[in-house]
Amino acid sequence: MCRAYNPCIETYSNQYFNLPEVQKAFHANITSLSYTWKTCSHIVGGYWTDFPLSVLLIYKELIVAGLRVWIFSGDTGAIVPLTVTRYSIGALNLSAIANWYP
Repeated sequence: MCRAYNPCIETYSNQYFNLPEVQKAFHANITSLSYTWKTCSHIVGGYWTDFPLSVLLIYKELIVAGLRVWIFSGDTGAIVPLTVTRYSIGALNLSAIANWYP
């Protein structure tokens, strides 16, 4: 099995989650929506208004509660790139346990 990055994974997900038997198993689309399931829905995203702009407050709550938090990201992440991870660690006044490495 190849564990390399697969740029078509979104295509596979869209195809799979739109299969009638998959939707039935998930009890999804029981009202026969006029649009298909998508990995990133602008229909949902356009109306979702109660999401936090940052998860840093959640991290702070977890840390104050005594829980250990592992913050990890790759160097080319499209959603949370390395620079944002490094900023977040600094904003939380944390230090890295391991040095940064490629």
